[in-house]
Amino acid sequence: MRMYQVYVCDFCGHESTSHDEIELCEARHIGLQSIEEKHEYDALKSATAYFASVVYRMNNKETRAAYDKAVEKQLVFEAKHGISC
Repeated sequence: MRMYQVYVCDFCGHESTSHDEIELCEARHIGLQSIEEKHEYDALKSATAYFASVVYRMNNKETRAAYDKAVEKQLVFEAKHGISC
């Protein structure tokens, strides 16, 4: 018996057995040109979400500053690449 893992693009539903192909497809839907840019963008979004949860639990000057910094980095990246979510 053979098993295949099929990946699906979250935006258009394109299916492939190649993870990299789907990563690139999703990156292009966002407006990015490479998988590395998508990984960087995903990391920025993840950091923003993480610091938002930290602020929710421990709202103080330091956590708000870290959250603001994460949001600013994400906004700069989005502006640089023409992403509007």
